[in-house]
Amino acid sequence: MSRENEPSRHYSVRNTLGILVLDVVGKVLVAGAGLLIIRFMAPSLFADLTLSGSVRSFLNGVFAASFNRIYIVGYRRFRVDDSAPSLLAAQFVLLAAAGAAFLPFALALGWLYPFVLGWVFSQAFYDFVRTQNQHRFEFRTFALYEITKSAIFGLGVVALSVLRADRMGAAEIVVLHAASMVAAVFALSRSEAIDLLRAPKHALWWHLKSMMETEYKYLFLYTVVLASLAQVDVFMLRARADDQALASYGSAFQYYALAVLLVSAVQAILLPAVQHASSVSEIDTLFRKHRKLLVLTFPLFFLGAWLAGWVLPLIDRGKYPEAVLAFRILTASAFLSLAFSPHATVVMRYEDFRFQAGLALGVLLGSTGLQFALIPRFGPAGAALGVLASYAVLNGANYARAAWLMARRPLSGSMTEGPVA
Repeated sequence: MSRENEPSRHYSVRNTLGILVLDVVGKVLVAGAGLLIIRFMAPSLFADLTLSGSVRSFLNGVFAASFNRIYIVGYRRFRVDDSAPSLLAAQFVLLAAAGAAFLPFALALGWLYPFVLGWVFSQAFYDFVRTQNQHRFEFRTFALYEITKSAIFGLGVVALSVLRADRMGAAEIVVLHAASMVAAVFALSRSEAIDLLRAPKHALWWHLKSMMETEYKYLFLYTVVLASLAQVDVFMLRARADDQALASYGSAFQYYALAVLLVSAVQAILLPAVQHASSVSEIDTLFRKHRKLLVLTFPLFFLGAWLAGWVLPLIDRGKYPEAVLAFRILTASAFLSLAFSPHATVVMRYEDFRFQAGLALGVLLGSTGLQFALIPRFGPAGAALGVLASYAVLNGANYARAAWLMARRPLSGSMTEGPVA
Protein backbone atom coordinates (compact mmCIF):
# COMPACT_ATOMS: atom_id res chain seq x y z
CA MET A 1 0.00 0.00 0.00
CA SER A 2 1.36 3.42 -0.95
CA ARG A 3 2.02 6.00 1.73
CA GLU A 4 -0.75 8.18 0.31
CA ASN A 5 -3.34 5.44 0.85
CA GLU A 6 -2.22 4.30 4.28
CA PRO A 7 -5.04 4.69 6.83
CA SER A 8 -2.59 5.97 9.46
CA ARG A 9 -1.90 8.97 7.20
CA HIS A 10 -5.44 10.19 7.88
CA TYR A 11 -5.35 9.70 11.66
CA SER A 12 -3.02 11.80 13.74
CA VAL A 13 -3.28 14.05 16.75
CA ARG A 14 -2.91 17.03 14.42
CA ASN A 15 -5.63 15.91 12.00
CA THR A 16 -7.97 14.94 14.82
CA LEU A 17 -7.51 18.26 16.58
CA GLY A 18 -7.96 20.07 13.25
CA ILE A 19 -11.31 18.37 12.72
CA LEU A 20 -12.13 18.95 16.37
CA VAL A 21 -11.51 22.69 16.00
CA LEU A 22 -13.92 22.86 13.05
CA ASP A 23 -16.40 20.70 14.96
CA VAL A 24 -16.00 22.85 18.05
CA VAL A 25 -16.82 25.98 16.07
CA GLY A 26 -20.07 24.37 15.01
CA LYS A 27 -20.86 22.90 18.41
CA VAL A 28 -20.03 26.15 20.21
CA LEU A 29 -22.67 27.83 18.05
CA VAL A 30 -25.16 25.09 18.95
CA ALA A 31 -24.09 25.20 22.61
CA GLY A 32 -24.57 28.97 22.68
CA ALA A 33 -28.03 28.49 21.21
CA GLY A 34 -28.64 25.73 23.76
CA LEU A 35 -27.76 28.07 26.60
CA LEU A 36 -30.33 30.56 25.33
CA ILE A 37 -32.89 27.77 25.16
CA ILE A 38 -32.07 26.65 28.73
CA ARG A 39 -32.27 30.26 29.92
CA PHE A 40 -35.56 31.24 28.28
CA MET A 41 -37.58 28.03 27.89
CA ALA A 42 -39.89 26.89 30.68
CA PRO A 43 -38.78 23.62 32.39
CA SER A 44 -41.89 21.71 31.24
CA LEU A 45 -41.28 22.72 27.60
CA PHE A 46 -37.57 21.96 27.93
CA ALA A 47 -38.52 18.48 29.20
CA ASP A 48 -40.64 18.03 26.03
CA LEU A 49 -37.69 19.18 23.90
CA THR A 50 -35.37 16.73 25.67
CA LEU A 51 -37.80 13.87 25.05
CA SER A 52 -38.19 14.97 21.40
CA GLY A 53 -34.42 14.82 20.96
CA SER A 54 -34.34 11.32 22.42
CA VAL A 55 -37.09 10.07 20.11
CA ARG A 56 -35.25 11.58 17.13
CA SER A 57 -31.94 10.06 18.26
CA PHE A 58 -33.54 6.65 18.74
CA LEU A 59 -35.23 6.52 15.33
CA ASN A 60 -32.19 7.87 13.51
CA GLY A 61 -29.87 5.59 15.44
CA VAL A 62 -31.90 2.52 14.55
CA PHE A 63 -32.76 3.16 10.92
CA ALA A 64 -30.19 5.68 9.70
CA ALA A 65 -26.95 5.22 11.62
CA SER A 66 -27.08 1.49 10.87
CA PHE A 67 -27.07 2.13 7.11
CA ASN A 68 -24.33 4.71 7.45
CA ARG A 69 -22.14 2.18 9.28
CA ILE A 70 -22.85 -0.34 6.52
CA TYR A 71 -21.92 2.34 3.95
CA ILE A 72 -18.39 2.44 5.41
CA VAL A 73 -17.88 -1.08 6.80
CA GLY A 74 -19.48 -2.91 3.85
CA TYR A 75 -18.77 -0.39 1.12
CA ARG A 76 -17.40 -2.88 -1.40
CA ARG A 77 -19.54 -5.81 -0.35
CA PHE A 78 -22.74 -3.84 -0.95
CA ARG A 79 -21.41 -1.98 -4.00
CA VAL A 80 -22.40 1.38 -2.54
CA ASP A 81 -20.59 3.24 -5.35
CA ASP A 82 -23.37 2.25 -7.72
CA SER A 83 -26.35 2.41 -5.37
CA ALA A 84 -25.97 5.21 -2.83
CA PRO A 85 -29.41 6.72 -3.71
CA SER A 86 -31.00 3.32 -3.07
CA LEU A 87 -29.29 3.06 0.30
CA LEU A 88 -30.70 6.47 1.27
CA ALA A 89 -34.15 5.46 0.01
CA ALA A 90 -33.99 2.28 2.11
CA GLN A 91 -33.38 4.47 5.17
CA PHE A 92 -36.41 6.61 4.35
CA VAL A 93 -38.67 3.57 3.86
CA LEU A 94 -37.67 2.10 7.23
CA LEU A 95 -37.93 5.47 8.97
CA ALA A 96 -41.47 5.94 7.64
CA ALA A 97 -42.49 2.49 8.89
CA ALA A 98 -40.80 3.05 12.24
CA GLY A 99 -42.37 6.48 12.65
CA ALA A 100 -45.82 4.94 12.20
CA ALA A 101 -45.06 2.01 14.52
CA PHE A 102 -43.63 4.32 17.18
CA LEU A 103 -46.78 6.46 17.28
CA PRO A 104 -48.38 4.76 20.33
CA PHE A 105 -45.18 5.33 22.32
CA ALA A 106 -44.99 8.98 21.28
CA LEU A 107 -48.28 10.04 22.87
CA ALA A 108 -46.32 11.99 25.49
CA LEU A 109 -45.24 14.34 22.67
CA GLY A 110 -48.77 14.87 21.37
CA TRP A 111 -48.99 17.36 18.50
CA LEU A 112 -45.20 17.81 18.63
CA TYR A 113 -44.59 14.33 17.15
CA PRO A 114 -45.13 15.23 13.43
CA PHE A 115 -42.49 17.95 13.79
CA VAL A 116 -40.13 15.41 15.37
CA LEU A 117 -40.63 13.10 12.37
CA GLY A 118 -39.63 15.95 10.08
CA TRP A 119 -36.48 16.34 12.18
CA VAL A 120 -35.84 12.59 11.85
CA PHE A 121 -35.95 12.62 8.03
CA SER A 122 -33.84 15.77 7.82
CA GLN A 123 -31.24 14.22 10.11
CA ALA A 124 -31.11 11.04 8.02
CA PHE A 125 -30.52 13.00 4.81
CA TYR A 126 -27.90 15.23 6.45
CA ASP A 127 -26.01 12.31 8.04
CA PHE A 128 -25.99 10.30 4.82
CA VAL A 129 -24.40 13.13 2.84
CA ARG A 130 -21.76 13.56 5.57
CA THR A 131 -21.09 9.80 5.61
CA GLN A 132 -20.11 10.01 1.95
CA ASN A 133 -17.47 12.61 2.86
CA GLN A 134 -16.34 10.51 5.83
CA HIS A 135 -15.79 7.46 3.64
CA ARG A 136 -13.71 9.50 1.20
CA PHE A 137 -11.61 10.95 4.07
CA GLU A 138 -12.94 14.42 3.20
CA PHE A 139 -13.02 15.45 6.83
CA ARG A 140 -12.79 19.18 6.27
CA THR A 141 -15.98 19.11 4.21
CA PHE A 142 -17.44 16.68 6.77
CA ALA A 143 -16.91 19.33 9.48
CA LEU A 144 -18.03 22.27 7.33
CA TYR A 145 -21.53 20.79 7.16
CA GLU A 146 -21.68 20.94 10.95
CA ILE A 147 -20.48 24.55 11.06
CA THR A 148 -22.99 25.64 8.42
CA LYS A 149 -25.87 23.82 10.07
CA SER A 150 -24.93 25.18 13.49
CA ALA A 151 -24.64 28.76 12.24
CA ILE A 152 -28.11 28.61 10.70
CA PHE A 153 -29.57 27.02 13.83
CA GLY A 154 -27.80 29.48 16.14
CA LEU A 155 -29.04 32.50 14.23
CA GLY A 156 -32.57 31.11 14.35
CA VAL A 157 -32.43 30.64 18.13
CA VAL A 158 -31.03 34.14 18.63
CA ALA A 159 -33.90 35.52 16.57
CA LEU A 160 -36.43 33.56 18.64
CA SER A 161 -34.86 34.72 21.90
CA VAL A 162 -35.20 38.34 20.76
CA LEU A 163 -38.70 38.04 19.32
CA ARG A 164 -40.31 35.60 21.75
CA ALA A 165 -38.02 35.46 24.83
CA ASP A 166 -39.90 33.62 27.60
CA ARG A 167 -42.53 32.35 25.14
CA MET A 168 -40.03 30.16 23.24
CA GLY A 169 -41.65 26.80 22.39
CA ALA A 170 -40.31 23.29 21.78
CA ALA A 171 -41.90 23.00 18.31
CA GLU A 172 -40.04 26.07 17.07
CA ILE A 173 -36.69 24.58 18.12
CA VAL A 174 -37.49 21.22 16.51
CA VAL A 175 -38.39 22.95 13.21
CA LEU A 176 -35.17 24.99 13.39
CA HIS A 177 -33.11 21.81 13.82
CA ALA A 178 -34.70 20.19 10.77
CA ALA A 179 -34.52 23.29 8.57
CA SER A 180 -30.88 24.00 9.42
CA MET A 181 -29.81 20.49 8.36
CA VAL A 182 -31.54 20.61 4.99
CA ALA A 183 -30.29 24.16 4.37
CA ALA A 184 -26.68 23.14 5.16
CA VAL A 185 -26.77 20.25 2.70
CA PHE A 186 -28.15 22.36 -0.14
CA ALA A 187 -25.81 25.23 0.65
CA LEU A 188 -22.66 23.07 0.40
CA SER A 189 -23.58 20.35 -2.11
CA ARG A 190 -26.75 21.29 -3.94
CA SER A 191 -26.10 19.22 -7.08
CA GLU A 192 -25.03 16.12 -5.12
CA ALA A 193 -28.09 16.41 -2.89
CA ILE A 194 -30.43 16.72 -5.87
CA ASP A 195 -28.78 13.72 -7.55
CA LEU A 196 -29.26 11.63 -4.40
CA LEU A 197 -32.96 12.48 -4.27
CA ARG A 198 -33.67 12.20 -8.01
CA ALA A 199 -31.56 9.20 -9.01
CA PRO A 200 -33.29 5.85 -9.66
CA LYS A 201 -33.65 3.62 -6.59
CA HIS A 202 -33.43 0.23 -8.38
CA ALA A 203 -31.37 -1.41 -5.63
CA LEU A 204 -33.58 -0.37 -2.69
CA TRP A 205 -35.08 -3.79 -1.94
CA TRP A 206 -31.84 -5.53 -2.88
CA HIS A 207 -30.06 -3.65 -0.10
CA LEU A 208 -32.66 -4.60 2.49
CA LYS A 209 -32.74 -8.24 1.40
CA SER A 210 -28.95 -8.58 1.14
CA MET A 211 -28.37 -7.08 4.55
CA MET A 212 -30.71 -9.57 6.18
CA GLU A 213 -29.06 -12.54 4.41
CA THR A 214 -25.51 -11.86 5.64
CA GLU A 215 -23.64 -11.27 8.89
CA TYR A 216 -24.50 -7.62 8.41
CA LYS A 217 -27.89 -8.25 9.98
CA TYR A 218 -25.99 -8.45 13.27
CA LEU A 219 -24.34 -5.09 12.56
CA PHE A 220 -27.81 -3.70 11.98
CA LEU A 221 -28.98 -5.26 15.26
CA TYR A 222 -25.92 -3.88 17.07
CA THR A 223 -26.74 -0.37 15.85
CA VAL A 224 -30.40 -0.78 16.82
CA VAL A 225 -29.42 -1.77 20.35
CA LEU A 226 -26.87 1.06 20.63
CA ALA A 227 -29.58 3.54 19.64
CA SER A 228 -31.84 2.09 22.34
CA LEU A 229 -29.05 2.14 24.91
CA ALA A 230 -28.33 5.81 24.19
CA GLN A 231 -31.90 6.76 25.12
CA VAL A 232 -32.58 4.50 28.11
CA ASP A 233 -31.58 7.29 30.51
CA VAL A 234 -34.09 9.81 29.13
CA PHE A 235 -36.92 7.30 28.70
CA MET A 236 -36.43 5.96 32.24
CA LEU A 237 -36.31 9.47 33.66
CA ARG A 238 -39.62 10.18 31.96
CA ALA A 239 -41.09 7.02 33.49
CA ARG A 240 -39.50 7.17 36.96
CA ALA A 241 -39.07 10.90 37.72
CA ASP A 242 -40.75 14.27 37.26
CA ASP A 243 -40.30 16.98 34.60
CA GLN A 244 -37.82 18.88 36.76
CA ALA A 245 -35.49 15.87 36.96
CA LEU A 246 -35.77 15.28 33.21
CA ALA A 247 -35.11 18.94 32.46
CA SER A 248 -32.10 18.94 34.85
CA TYR A 249 -30.66 15.90 33.09
CA GLY A 250 -31.35 17.49 29.71
CA SER A 251 -29.42 20.55 30.84
CA ALA A 252 -26.44 18.41 31.96
CA PHE A 253 -26.60 16.57 28.65
CA GLN A 254 -26.31 19.84 26.70
CA TYR A 255 -22.94 20.48 28.34
CA TYR A 256 -21.94 16.81 28.09
CA ALA A 257 -22.39 17.09 24.31
CA LEU A 258 -19.35 19.37 24.30
CA ALA A 259 -17.28 16.69 26.07
CA VAL A 260 -18.42 14.14 23.47
CA LEU A 261 -17.10 16.31 20.63
CA LEU A 262 -13.66 14.75 20.84
CA VAL A 263 -15.10 11.23 20.99
CA SER A 264 -17.10 11.91 17.83
CA ALA A 265 -14.12 13.43 16.01
CA VAL A 266 -11.93 10.40 16.80
CA GLN A 267 -14.62 7.90 15.80
CA ALA A 268 -15.34 9.78 12.56
CA ILE A 269 -11.71 9.31 11.48
CA LEU A 270 -10.97 5.88 12.92
CA LEU A 271 -14.00 4.05 11.49
CA PRO A 272 -13.02 4.46 7.82
CA ALA A 273 -9.30 4.33 8.63
CA VAL A 274 -9.59 0.95 10.37
CA GLN A 275 -11.83 -0.42 7.61
CA HIS A 276 -9.14 0.48 5.04
CA ALA A 277 -6.33 -1.07 7.09
CA SER A 278 -4.78 -4.18 5.52
CA SER A 279 -2.68 -5.39 8.47
CA VAL A 280 -2.65 -5.50 12.25
CA SER A 281 0.48 -3.34 12.27
CA GLU A 282 -1.43 -0.54 10.53
CA ILE A 283 -4.12 -0.70 13.20
CA ASP A 284 -1.43 -0.64 15.91
CA THR A 285 -0.03 2.52 14.36
CA LEU A 286 -3.44 4.16 14.47
CA PHE A 287 -3.91 3.37 18.15
CA ARG A 288 -0.43 4.50 19.15
CA LYS A 289 -1.43 7.93 17.87
CA HIS A 290 -4.73 7.59 19.71
CA ARG A 291 -2.95 7.01 23.05
CA LYS A 292 -1.01 10.26 22.59
CA LEU A 293 -4.31 12.05 22.16
CA LEU A 294 -5.60 10.61 25.46
CA VAL A 295 -2.60 11.99 27.36
CA LEU A 296 -3.14 15.44 25.88
CA THR A 297 -6.88 15.64 26.53
CA PHE A 298 -7.28 14.15 30.02
CA PRO A 299 -6.55 17.52 31.74
CA LEU A 300 -9.31 19.17 29.68
CA PHE A 301 -11.92 16.65 30.83
CA PHE A 302 -10.81 17.00 34.45
CA LEU A 303 -10.88 20.80 34.31
CA GLY A 304 -14.33 20.87 32.73
CA ALA A 305 -15.79 18.61 35.43
CA TRP A 306 -14.19 20.67 38.21
CA LEU A 307 -15.40 24.03 36.87
CA ALA A 308 -18.97 22.80 36.39
CA GLY A 309 -19.87 23.59 39.99
CA TRP A 310 -19.38 27.29 39.33
CA VAL A 311 -20.19 27.67 35.64
CA LEU A 312 -23.46 25.73 35.25
CA PRO A 313 -25.45 27.64 37.93
CA LEU A 314 -24.41 30.91 36.32
CA ILE A 315 -25.76 29.80 32.96
CA ASP A 316 -29.08 28.27 34.07
CA ARG A 317 -29.73 30.88 36.80
CA GLY A 318 -29.88 28.12 39.42
CA LYS A 319 -32.86 26.37 37.80
CA TYR A 320 -31.12 22.98 37.58
CA PRO A 321 -28.90 22.37 40.64
CA GLU A 322 -28.92 18.60 40.05
CA ALA A 323 -27.28 19.09 36.65
CA VAL A 324 -23.78 19.65 38.12
CA LEU A 325 -23.28 16.17 39.58
CA ALA A 326 -24.92 14.53 36.56
CA PHE A 327 -22.57 16.42 34.23
CA ARG A 328 -19.48 15.39 36.22
CA ILE A 329 -20.46 11.72 36.03
CA LEU A 330 -21.22 11.99 32.31
CA THR A 331 -17.83 13.65 31.74
CA ALA A 332 -16.09 10.63 33.30
CA SER A 333 -18.13 8.41 30.98
CA ALA A 334 -17.10 10.54 27.97
CA PHE A 335 -13.40 10.14 28.72
CA LEU A 336 -13.73 6.37 29.11
CA SER A 337 -15.57 6.28 25.79
CA LEU A 338 -12.79 8.30 24.18
CA ALA A 339 -10.24 5.80 25.49
CA PHE A 340 -11.97 2.53 24.65
CA SER A 341 -14.90 2.97 22.21
CA PRO A 342 -12.69 3.32 19.08
CA HIS A 343 -11.71 -0.34 19.51
CA ALA A 344 -15.24 -1.30 18.46
CA THR A 345 -14.18 -0.31 14.93
CA VAL A 346 -11.55 -3.07 15.04
CA VAL A 347 -14.18 -5.66 15.94
CA MET A 348 -16.20 -4.39 12.99
CA ARG A 349 -13.16 -4.73 10.74
CA TYR A 350 -13.08 -8.43 11.63
CA GLU A 351 -16.84 -8.58 10.94
CA ASP A 352 -17.47 -10.03 14.40
CA PHE A 353 -20.91 -8.45 14.40
CA ARG A 354 -22.59 -11.34 16.22
CA PHE A 355 -20.39 -10.76 19.28
CA GLN A 356 -21.14 -7.03 19.25
CA ALA A 357 -24.89 -7.56 18.93
CA GLY A 358 -24.97 -10.04 21.83
CA LEU A 359 -22.80 -7.77 23.97
CA ALA A 360 -24.98 -4.73 23.31
CA LEU A 361 -28.17 -6.65 24.09
CA GLY A 362 -26.77 -7.75 27.45
CA VAL A 363 -25.65 -4.21 28.29
CA LEU A 364 -29.06 -2.80 27.29
CA LEU A 365 -30.87 -5.17 29.63
CA GLY A 366 -28.45 -4.41 32.46
CA SER A 367 -28.69 -0.66 31.87
CA THR A 368 -32.48 -0.73 31.92
CA GLY A 369 -32.52 -2.53 35.27
CA LEU A 370 -29.83 -0.26 36.70
CA GLN A 371 -31.60 2.92 35.63
CA PHE A 372 -34.90 1.59 36.98
CA ALA A 373 -33.30 1.11 40.39
CA LEU A 374 -31.10 4.22 40.55
CA ILE A 375 -33.33 7.00 39.19
CA PRO A 376 -35.99 7.05 41.95
CA ARG A 377 -33.25 7.31 44.59
CA PHE A 378 -30.65 9.54 42.91
CA GLY A 379 -32.58 11.33 40.13
CA PRO A 380 -30.44 12.74 37.28
CA ALA A 381 -27.24 11.55 38.98
CA GLY A 382 -28.65 8.01 39.02
CA ALA A 383 -29.31 8.20 35.27
CA ALA A 384 -25.74 9.42 34.72
CA LEU A 385 -24.34 6.58 36.86
CA GLY A 386 -26.29 4.12 34.72
CA VAL A 387 -24.74 5.64 31.58
CA LEU A 388 -21.23 5.45 33.08
CA ALA A 389 -21.59 1.80 34.10
CA SER A 390 -23.22 0.71 30.83
CA TYR A 391 -20.66 2.25 28.51
CA ALA A 392 -17.77 1.13 30.70
CA VAL A 393 -18.90 -2.49 30.22
CA LEU A 394 -19.70 -2.06 26.51
CA ASN A 395 -16.46 -0.30 25.58
CA GLY A 396 -14.31 -2.44 27.88
CA ALA A 397 -15.63 -5.65 26.31
CA ASN A 398 -15.11 -4.31 22.78
CA TYR A 399 -11.55 -3.35 23.73
CA ALA A 400 -10.82 -6.86 25.07
CA ARG A 401 -12.38 -8.52 22.01
CA ALA A 402 -10.38 -6.32 19.63
CA ALA A 403 -7.13 -7.20 21.42
CA TRP A 404 -8.01 -10.91 21.28
CA LEU A 405 -8.83 -10.77 17.55
CA MET A 406 -5.67 -8.87 16.59
CA ALA A 407 -3.51 -11.30 18.56
CA ARG A 408 -4.97 -14.42 16.96
CA ARG A 409 -6.28 -13.57 13.49
CA PRO A 410 -4.47 -11.80 10.63
CA LEU A 411 -6.42 -9.26 8.64
CA SER A 412 -7.61 -10.19 5.17
CA GLY A 413 -7.40 -7.48 2.54
CA SER A 414 -10.61 -8.80 0.96
CA MET A 415 -12.62 -8.80 4.15
CA THR A 416 -14.93 -6.09 2.89
CA GLU A 417 -14.80 -7.14 -0.71
CA GLY A 418 -16.66 -9.59 -2.84
CA PRO A 419 -20.30 -10.23 -3.65
CA VAL A 420 -22.97 -10.56 -1.07
CA ALA A 421 -23.31 -14.15 0.08
